[in-house]
Amino acid sequence: TNGVSGGCVTALVKNLLDTHQYDCVFTVNTHSYRHLTRAERISDSSEMQKTPLSRYITVSHEETVRYITEHPEQKVIITAVPCAVQGILRVIDQKKLNKDNYLFIGLVCDKTMTNQVFDYFEKLAGEEVQELFFRTKKQSGWPGNVGIQTAKGMKYLPAKKRTRVKEYFQPERCLYCLDKINRYADIVFGDDYTGNCSEKGGNMIIVNTEKGQSILDSAPIEKSPIETEAV
Repeated sequence: TNGVSGGCVTALVKNLLDTHQYDCVFTVNTHSYRHLTRAERISDSSEMQKTPLSRYITVSHEETVRYITEHPEQKVIITAVPCAVQGILRVIDQKKLNKDNYLFIGLVCDKTMTNQVFDYFEKLAGEEVQELFFRTKKQSGWPGNVGIQTAKGMKYLPAKKRTRVKEYFQPERCLYCLDKINRYADIVFGDDYTGNCSEKGGNMIIVNTEKGQSILDSAPIEKSPIETEAV
């Protein structure tokens, strides 16, 4: 899989677009974070070449909000972290849009970083950075190291180079977050740290709504329920 974990989000979205269950998706389709990162509208799954892999960057959903308010008849998938999901849901309520037209694919989030982190890694690289991969499995498998693409090729840095700067570059609002597991999204995806996945990684999936369960049941992804003991 090209995904940093199980690749489930990409596989799920592609299937929903290819089977015409939804008209489009708003997601991030770049690995360059020099300027403000924006969620991009994609209606053809063949255009999703750069959507896989994890981002730890703030994302503007201004275009998402504008589109759903101007095209209320469209069925739209929205991939987002918890604060963005809650904000867009408030817009849907205020504008009295049809909630059934929207599928929220939530991402587990333990703080994001500002775009200044791109400049930080560029200084570490010592040359202009074309693309930044916060986590990539190409060098050492899951959970992935930092990858820096320059004109001279790809450079890899250990994962600790990313984790050590997360608190330094995090936006202040992340300090007050009370919803890291995205409880208002229909389906939530994160890394599987149960120890059951291979070096390729796997996704932990949380289903919050009947709509999410219905979508997941028909999804072309391998699912392994976790058995828990009653207490």
